[in-house]
Amino acid sequence: MRSPRHIGRFAVIASLGFYALVAQTLLFRDFFSSFESNEIAIGAFFAAWLGWIAAGAFAGRFETRLHRGLAQHLPAVALLYVPAFFVQQALVAHARGMAGVQSYDVFPLLSMLGMAFVVNAPVSLLTGFLFTLACRWAERHASIPAARVYVLETLGSCAGGLFVTAEIAGGMTAETVSIWAGTVLVAAVSVSYVAAGGLTLLRVTVLALNVIMALLPWHEDAGNRLAETRARAAWSRLLPVEEYRGAFSTSHGKYLYGEREGQFNVVSGGGVCESLPPGDHAAEVAAVHLAQRPDAHSALVIGGDGLGVCLKLLQLPQFDVVAWHHPDPEYPDRLMALLPPEIKEQTGRIQLLDADPTVEPGETGQFDLILLNVPDITTLALNRYVTEQYYGALRALLAEGGAVSVRVPGGSNYMGNELALQGSSVVFTLGKVFSNVTIKPGDETWVMGSNSPFLHDPQGLRKRYEAIPGAAALYPPENIPELYAAGRVGFQMQAYRQQIDRAGEGVLLNTDRSPKALVYGLLLAIKQSGLPSLAGLLTGGTRGGFCQALARVLVVGMALYGLLRGVYTFKRPRGQSPGTFDSHVLIFTTGMAGMALSVVLMFGYQSRFGSLFLDMGLVSALFMLGAFLGSAAAERALVAAQRNAGIILLAALIAQAAAIA
Repeated sequence: MRSPRHIGRFAVIASLGFYALVAQTLLFRDFFSSFESNEIAIGAFFAAWLGWIAAGAFAGRFETRLHRGLAQHLPAVALLYVPAFFVQQALVAHARGMAGVQSYDVFPLLSMLGMAFVVNAPVSLLTGFLFTLACRWAERHASIPAARVYVLETLGSCAGGLFVTAEIAGGMTAETVSIWAGTVLVAAVSVSYVAAGGLTLLRVTVLALNVIMALLPWHEDAGNRLAETRARAAWSRLLPVEEYRGAFSTSHGKYLYGEREGQFNVVSGGGVCESLPPGDHAAEVAAVHLAQRPDAHSALVIGGDGLGVCLKLLQLPQFDVVAWHHPDPEYPDRLMALLPPEIKEQTGRIQLLDADPTVEPGETGQFDLILLNVPDITTLALNRYVTEQYYGALRALLAEGGAVSVRVPGGSNYMGNELALQGSSVVFTLGKVFSNVTIKPGDETWVMGSNSPFLHDPQGLRKRYEAIPGAAALYPPENIPELYAAGRVGFQMQAYRQQIDRAGEGVLLNTDRSPKALVYGLLLAIKQSGLPSLAGLLTGGTRGGFCQALARVLVVGMALYGLLRGVYTFKRPRGQSPGTFDSHVLIFTTGMAGMALSVVLMFGYQSRFGSLFLDMGLVSALFMLGAFLGSAAAERALVAAQRNAGIILLAALIAQAAAIA
């Protein structure tokens, strides 16, 4: 039976894992809002987080009087987690300002990677440092202190991940969750001090702090007030603070809203994602497509900032049906509830599609126009909207003569390799589904596909457009030839065709299994950050094959290395210690492979379900549950058979080699 002192010590260690996972989840959500929410950002976050944990663990391993003193007072030192969390939260919120990147600009890749390591320092550095102190603190109470600390910390982390996900899904603000997590940490520290017996000034202070923290979540909605303060600060970094009106969150992100000069604005991810009533840009998008399909009576807009385009289309009396699907299915309903009455009245005729129309299709032939108003493809979740499979599903929704149109970045006078690859991939993939493909050129290019011909005469397009009743009031007909200038159409299409002829299907066809659009979107982001172009590595067939062959050699080499080291360990002379080299190699490669696979699975999860914004805590909790079960089994096996530790190491090396192979 465990003594109260044991229980107190173990409660502190479990609470370290609990608080660390809650903090990681909340900071990940803030990181997503401040940085680009793509796969590179996810990888950068976890690389920085784990890198600082390693640095903290290294800093805590020394045998000095200071380290021994800190280990002796581990419960009090653990309370540093709370200020470290708020410091890191402030660093993440001001990351763009520190990097000199405006809120409305794309975060350059190099700056993003650098700032990811800067802003992730406080909590993760402290996590590694506290882990080593906890091992020293627990060495008198466990046969294998590191194993026992890891078991308890991963168990606490699992509980923390479940807690943060459940509370946020239930409507609690992130700030309130952080206060409750701090309360749990302080309570565990207090239990530890009470179990240890005796009262000192330090213990009395900690107990008093626990009482305050226990009452704080109920004191005038402290968490909600903190959330409001942080939301106002985030809004003020883009727009005047007096125009802020409120905030709401969904499973995909956090949104701030307000009014500026008669416009209702929604801000997310550091930029304006909705501005109503719609301006000239939405009218231009509508006119571009109506010039090609002047007889359209129904339209579907898929993507963010699509409500304005829908409203512009509904200004024309010929439209009977206009539908809108947002990648965040909760967003449209939340937005509609907040719109000013005069705008809300205009949206009454818009059909809001909560489910993706290709996943839950209705009757075929519903729409004359389908507009994929998606941002630059920098995530797997966005890549699925421009795949051959998705275009095929949309084709079933088109009426006879209908068209699908996709927004891509382009160039009026210059097409670099990355822009040409991205555009030609969309042109080629759309051409696999539709017999006719054309473009509206420019910095914002629209690639259109249909089984009916397109018109390529700018003046003919103008005549078509101006014949539409009410079109002149929507957008000036005389501007249509400028949008479809023959020289710019020819220049841009020639760049795409040359790239298609040079690269071929294997490089350009975008599918769910081979996300080429994502690759080229990330290559463009790399080029924009000032790094050398990497596009040539993908368009050169021999170089691409060489890279794949090299990767296979490395994987097979790692597998053979693990197998041979396992044989060497097994064949060593009896009584000779296995040494630390094999253990270090095993631990390093296991961590590398485990985290790499976990991040890849996160990518897959985000691609399938749209976002990790809500579910990050749950995903981490499941990872920690597996780590807890594995470490608990390993601790029991090692305690029961310490003499056979070499055999366990051999089995682990062989199992890892098999997994890598």
